[in-house]
Amino acid sequence: MTATSARRCLLLLLLFGSAGALFGAANANSSLGINLGGVTYWSSEIVFVDLFKHSQTFKSQAPGKGYAQGGPLEVTDDGWVRSLRGDGHFADSIVLSRPRLGYPAGIYTCLYEGRGKLRFAYGTQVVEEKPGRIRVRVDADQNILSLRLTETDPANPVRNIRVVLPGFEETYDTQPFHPDFLKRWEKFKVLRFMDFQRTNNNKQVHWSDRSTPAKQTQGSNAGVALEYLIQLANTLDADPWFCMPHLTTDEYMRHFAEMVRAKLKPELKIYLEYSNEC
Repeated sequence: MTATSARRCLLLLLLFGSAGALFGAANANSSLGINLGGVTYWSSEIVFVDLFKHSQTFKSQAPGKGYAQGGPLEVTDDGWVRSLRGDGHFADSIVLSRPRLGYPAGIYTCLYEGRGKLRFAYGTQVVEEKPGRIRVRVDADQNILSLRLTETDPANPVRNIRVVLPGFEETYDTQPFHPDFLKRWEKFKVLRFMDFQRTNNNKQVHWSDRSTPAKQTQGSNAGVALEYLIQLANTLDADPWFCMPHLTTDEYMRHFAEMVRAKLKPELKIYLEYSNEC
C-alpha cells in the first residue's frame, strides 16, 4: 500500500464523522482521551462479560509432551478445533489468568455448540452439566481459569464457546462489555484502539484476515473485531481513534471505512493513525 493510498483512505474516513457529543453523556464536557489496554488472557481488567473473548488460542497437548507440544492442531477458519487425534490428545485454552482485582465470585455459565467434551482444569468445580451447557463455581482468588477440549465430533465440532460471568447470561450478547469496564472509561471523550487492534507487528493484509465476532477469541494477534470497537464507541459516546494496520490493502481500508460509516453514530468524530506513531 502506497503512502498516497493510505492518506486517501484516511481522508475518506475523516469525512464520515463530525465533532460533538450527546447532551448528558458522562464525557460531554471532557477533553481527555485514553489509550485502552489490549484484550488478552492475561488482561489485568475484565473487558467482556463473556470471558472466552479474552481467551488464549487453542494449544495442542499430549501426554508426556511439553506445553503446546502435542503436534499439529486442525482448526476451522474461525479458530475452533475441528478434530483431535485420540490417544489422550486434547486442546486447551487459558480463559483468563487471574485479573488484577480477582475473579467475580459465583457460578459461571459455559455455553457451546457442537458435540464433544469440555473440562475445566485446575480444580474448578462443576455444579451442573448437560450438552451445550456447563455451570462452574469460581472463587475470587482462583489462580487460573482454563478450559480443555478432550473430544470433538469432526462432523459437528465444538464451537461458539462462551464463558459468561454471573448475572449476564441474558444480556451478554446484546451488551458484551462489563459494566465496570464501561464505568471506568465513561468520562473519556476519545478512545485510542492501538492495543485493542494489536497494531504493533500486525500481519493483516486482506479484509479476510481481520478479527470478527465469530472468532474463537478477541485476544489473538488479530485483535478485537471492528464491530466491538464501534459498539464501544457508540455505548460511551466516545470518539474512536483507529490505528490502521500498515500492511493492509486498499480493499481492506475501503471495507473498514464502509463498516464505520454504516455502524458508528454519525455525531461522533473519527481519528485515524497510520499504524502506530509512524
